[in-house]
Amino acid sequence: QPDEHERFLEGLRRFGKDWPKVEKVVKTRPIKNIIAHGQKFILRLVAFLNNEEIIEEMTLEDAEFFHGILSKKTHWATRHWKEKAFQEKEGHIFKVKRVRHQ
Repeated sequence: QPDEHERFLEGLRRFGKDWPKVEKVVKTRPIKNIIAHGQKFILRLVAFLNNEEIIEEMTLEDAEFFHGILSKKTHWATRHWKEKAFQEKEGHIFKVKRVRHQ
């Protein structure tokens, strides 16, 4: 779907790999589909940057920009979201208190 892909790109542009926020921009796909699309899209970007594939609607600058976003390690917000989901699932929610040593 061209419109979905445009919304996916807009979400990446605005939020990086913060997948829950990208999901809200795309609106029509669950987060698992959005992450999978990102994984497939980076493969296309690599092929495009290596002159192995043509992406007609993509400039070299855009391809480099999106490759930079998608090739980074997990965005901090996504990592936090996954950790929170895991903790809630396992029932390990607790508060951490900072103690000052004197």
